Amino acid sequence: MRALLSLLLLLPSFVLAQTLTLAVDPWPPFTEKNGKGVATQVVRAALKRSGVTLKTVDVSWDKAWEGSVAGRYDGVLAIWFDADRAQALQFSEPYMLNRLVMVVRKKDATVIKGLPDLAGRRVGVVKGYAYHPEFDAAANFPRVESASLSVSMGKLAAAEVEVVVDSEVAIEHWLRRNPKSAKQLAILPDALGERALYLALNRDVPNAEKILGDFNAAIKAMKADGSLRKLLHAGGK
Repeated sequence: MRALLSLLLLLPSFVLAQTLTLAVDPWPPFTEKNGKGVATQVVRAALKRSGVTLKTVDVSWDKAWEGSVAGRYDGVLAIWFDADRAQALQFSEPYMLNRLVMVVRKKDATVIKGLPDLAGRRVGVVKGYAYHPEFDAAANFPRVESASLSVSMGKLAAAEVEVVVDSEVAIEHWLRRNPKSAKQLAILPDALGERALYLALNRDVPNAEKILGDFNAAIKAMKADGSLRKLLHAGGK
């Protein structure tokens, strides 16, 4: 038995069971506390197919990013891609799409219709998020940073900001859970664009390249067998 185990350990294709500790910031319904959220469930299911166990740590976005780059966490469970981020972490292929929209108070919906109309207006964003390239490059409006979308939406309802930008699904989720505030708010129909959601790992994680390759293959298989669609549907997607 010991001889067989020793032989297996020498084989290059043999990978010991591994646990990934991934940072998660609160972003319902995609990521929520205590390992909940549709994105968390998708990543957990895909990793499980290759024998990797998922452990999540709930932190703010800036701590999730900084901790993953520094190696305190193995990576970030749900992240939008940009070139600078890809220099620091190794990204999977996308596993989900987000439609990026703006939400305003209803009284402003006739005058704020797109990016050009944000000039001079206070726009609520989550600290450290990378949104859409055109939005990120714009310099004609002040950004009011918050620790989460929920805080930004609270500021919009209280008229502390005039616009909030984020995933349409995440905004709709917040509105359903805050019906009193939802009565005074409106999602603008024209999207700023789509952003894909990725898993990203610290480059020093053992077997990082293989883990991501197996994850990509698992997502492809989950699309083919319908299990990804079921998870997204169950999560309110």
